[in-house]
Amino acid sequence: MGCNMKRKYLIIYSVIAIIILGFIGYNIKESSLGYAFDEPLISSISTFRTESLTLFMKGVTFLGSGEFLIFLGILLSVYIYKKLDKSYIFLVLNSLLISFGANALLKNYFGRIRPIKYMIIEQGGYSFPSGHSMVSMSFYITLTYIICRNTKNLLLKKMIGLVNGLLIFLIGFSRIYLGVHWPTDVIVGFLMGLGVAAWGIYILEDRGNI
Repeated sequence: MGCNMKRKYLIIYSVIAIIILGFIGYNIKESSLGYAFDEPLISSISTFRTESLTLFMKGVTFLGSGEFLIFLGILLSVYIYKKLDKSYIFLVLNSLLISFGANALLKNYFGRIRPIKYMIIEQGGYSFPSGHSMVSMSFYITLTYIICRNTKNLLLKKMIGLVNGLLIFLIGFSRIYLGVHWPTDVIVGFLMGLGVAAWGIYILEDRGNI
C-alpha cells in the first residue's frame, strides 16, 4: 500500500473483498468442515510440524495477539503524540478497535467451528475470519504507512514494507500451522484487515488531516 489512497482502487478492492467474504461465508456458516482447499492444505501443513518449528510459530502468533498489538498500539500512540502529527493516532485506533470489533461481529454471525482435530494449542471462540490475521494486517499495514509518510529514506520504506509484509504472512500462516484456523479464515481475515486500514487512511487523507 502506497502513501496515497486512490478512491477508485479502494472501491474496487472493497467490492471484491465483500464478495469474497459473502461467498465463502455463505458456504461455511455454522460449519465444522473445511471449504474447498481448506482440508488438504491444513492437513499437508500439519505433516511438517516439529518441536522447534512449533515453538517458533507460537512466538510468531504472539506477535499477532490482542495483548501484544494493544501494547504496541499504546507505545506507538504515545510516540505519535510526542513526535508526529496527532492525526495518526486515529489510524492506530482504527486499525485496532475497528478490526477487533468487526472481527467479533463476523465471528458471531458466521459461527464457524475451528478445525479441532488439527489444533495443537488451546483456542476458544469461533473461527471465521481469523482475528490474528485481520488485526495484524490492519495494524502492521497502518504502521508501515505511518513510517512511509514520515521518512524520505526509500531504502527504509522498502525494508519496513518487506519486514512487515513477511510478519503479516507468518502470523497468518502460524494460525494454520497451529491448527486453530482454516486457511480460508486467514485469507478473509487478511482481506478484511487490509480494508479496515485502507479506509482509515483514505478518510484521513480525504479530509486533508495529513
